[in-house]
Amino acid sequence: MGGIKIFSNTPAKMLAKEICEILKTNHAKQVVKRFADGEIFAKADEGIRSSDAFLVVSLQTPSENRDEMRLLAESIRSSCAKRLIIVVTYMGYNRQDRRSESHMPIGALMVFRDICESRPDHVMTLDAHSEQSLIAFRSLGIVFDNLFASYILFPKMQSMFQGNGFVIASPDKGGGGRAMWYYKHMGLNDYTMFAKQRPAPGEIDRDRIKIIGDVSDKDVVFPDDMIDSAKTIVNDAKVAKEAGAKDIYVFATHGLFSNGAIERIEKSPIKKVVVTNSVNIPEEEIAKSTKIERISIAPLLAEAIQRFHNKKSFKTLYI
Repeated sequence: MGGIKIFSNTPAKMLAKEICEILKTNHAKQVVKRFADGEIFAKADEGIRSSDAFLVVSLQTPSENRDEMRLLAESIRSSCAKRLIIVVTYMGYNRQDRRSESHMPIGALMVFRDICESRPDHVMTLDAHSEQSLIAFRSLGIVFDNLFASYILFPKMQSMFQGNGFVIASPDKGGGGRAMWYYKHMGLNDYTMFAKQRPAPGEIDRDRIKIIGDVSDKDVVFPDDMIDSAKTIVNDAKVAKEAGAKDIYVFATHGLFSNGAIERIEKSPIKKVVVTNSVNIPEEEIAKSTKIERISIAPLLAEAIQRFHNKKSFKTLYI
């Protein structure tokens, strides 16, 4: 009775097991299966009364991953857990956080509602694409913490780059705040911006990319929250090379690697891509590129889970 119990939806199960190894506990027993017609059945399968139940979920596509979350959360609630904490390693639809044209849905609200209707006592997210949109949790009565992969990625970056022979670059205007954090903590005086105009969502016109800053004869380091199709970062890398950059590196939290992204990276001027395992991509897919290194986010999430359970501050997790 009591203590920490860790559950997970299918795409987050390997990561949840890593977290359990760090915390020296076992992944809680659960059942997740499909009926013949594809309908999902999911439940907690052990006693969790008076325990802090942490449900680790990756809400990547398909939408069935959200269904697993809601069913497991309902089962955990009905099993009289002391508290239910949903740990979202990747929040799908968070890019759809605003209405940029008429009749356009705000897709992020769909996921927020799924999480909130699961009735968690607390939510932890990881590098949400639109951090300001998380305020929707507060409006729906949910307290949250948004954790940052910089806890894991920054030490890696520090070990690779010294002196002033490199620049920190934002791949677009939206990443300016992240680039600013990294350049200050890496001891630089400024950062470079790759500004662009998109013809349509998800499309890149290389001729419209403008570099604000100087990358000539410098290594270029792009910190980002996610790599999806990799079109943005590959085109930025090509423009940087044309402007005289030396080696190009990318550090990102969520490696989605959709629609030929891995092959695109392998053929690009990018020298190295470092991502976390917040999204479940099979190792054999990652191995198709010699340029991609994946490091585990489990130490950060394990520390956050332990601190929450022991009612300790998260302050030292925000480096």
